[in-house]
Amino acid sequence: MNSIYKGITITLLALYVSACGSSTPSNNSDKNNTETQNIVNDRDAIPNNNTEDNNTQDILNNRDTSPNNNRENNNTQDIVNNENIVTTDNIATPYENAEDQTINNWLIISNDSKEANITNTYDDETNSRVIYLDAKIKDNDKNSWDTFKFNGIDSNQSNQFIQWSMKFNQIFTISLNISTDKGRRWLKYIPKDTGAGIYGDSIIHGIGSNKTNNKWHTITRDLERDLKRYEPDNNFNQINYITIQGGGYIDNIRSYNKKDTLEIDKSVVVSRPGVVLTFDDSHVNNWQEMQETFKEKGAVVTFFCNRWADYSEKWDITKEEESMLKSFQDNGHEIGFHTVKHLSTKNHKYDNESNKAQAYFDDQIEPGITNMRERGFEPKSFSYPFISGQPAHDELIRQELPHIRAFFAHVTLIDDPSNITIDEIKEELEKLKREKDIGVFLSHWIISDNVEFTRDKYKISKEKLIKIMDMVNELGLEFYTLEEAHNIYMNQ
Repeated sequence: MNSIYKGITITLLALYVSACGSSTPSNNSDKNNTETQNIVNDRDAIPNNNTEDNNTQDILNNRDTSPNNNRENNNTQDIVNNENIVTTDNIATPYENAEDQTINNWLIISNDSKEANITNTYDDETNSRVIYLDAKIKDNDKNSWDTFKFNGIDSNQSNQFIQWSMKFNQIFTISLNISTDKGRRWLKYIPKDTGAGIYGDSIIHGIGSNKTNNKWHTITRDLERDLKRYEPDNNFNQINYITIQGGGYIDNIRSYNKKDTLEIDKSVVVSRPGVVLTFDDSHVNNWQEMQETFKEKGAVVTFFCNRWADYSEKWDITKEEESMLKSFQDNGHEIGFHTVKHLSTKNHKYDNESNKAQAYFDDQIEPGITNMRERGFEPKSFSYPFISGQPAHDELIRQELPHIRAFFAHVTLIDDPSNITIDEIKEELEKLKREKDIGVFLSHWIISDNVEFTRDKYKISKEKLIKIMDMVNELGLEFYTLEEAHNIYMNQ
């Protein structure tokens, strides 16, 4: 395709899918030398073949793969699409533009229909050559299982921004196999208006339900950001290869090593931007002193409490504290869960366990949420102590607590150790308003400036917190609980 783009950038949010038909070519003439390839089915050509990923298919077919959330969300929110033109003045590393008239870098790795085909053809609409992936939909299926692999990525390619152009009229999954600090991951992109979460080693992002409308779209992704959206403590290293399940036209696959003029990841935004104030641990008596102030400022917050045990130890949540938390809950605040004894997932206690995630869940998660439920609480949200989340742990915990704070890529610590100033927090809030996004802020103790407090360094002054709430109101931002914010993102 020529270097003229009518592209659209995308982001993560909402859950809707278009019903799509077959991918038969239309309005395309085959000019010059057209090379075609029929390759036998080789389902095992790639380890962890993404064609076997039932979670992705459940999401595409609108099956409910997440735990039920019966809590009414009175802050339901419209999702607003904001398509931006992609500019590409940056120096690109090209992988595929089809102008060599070959399909040398393409393979069919799952010929489920027995009719899958790859063609380098001429496209009248773009006046250039493109790759056509011919995937067939079998009877009684909503989408094709035919899958193609692109091998044209240079080894040790560390560019974190990738771009491609596509024209599809059927459901697809475009999967990038990448190397990270924590091993191989799949970044998967599907035709929905939201990201769908993390499942094992797969991170699934929606790039818009309109991507099956049989029109050309240019997609630009920041792979580091897409990874950190669901694994904030991981880092992108390199792209390895790409697989595409489903059929359509593809062109101009390229990567960039810096953002420059690329506009990325802002095509879907929330209509009412806002903040989530969260407080960790179990400083219930301390928080209680702020309850009237929260009410005056119109703020709802989320308290992540640990120490839900059997009252036998000094630091266990007491019945008096439970009454205070129920009062918070009655006033619209959220009571989340923060493990039983505030242990990291990497604690040495689990070193010798064959299934560390299950051992952690059985020890730190299940007993605590059982106690919470028996005492009249119904937790839906969770935060890890020491920001120690891991994919295997996430998968288990989401079965009971679907809203994990680590879902949000940018959680801002506002306690004293962060050294963040009021001016810097104001800049963060103004950015949320400008970009129509929701930000999460993290704190622990709330201590007045005139009180000497040496017990813990993780504290915020009452005066500073009040200034933050005032700025939120002055900017017209919303206050959300974590459950409300996550529901907006996931459109549950």
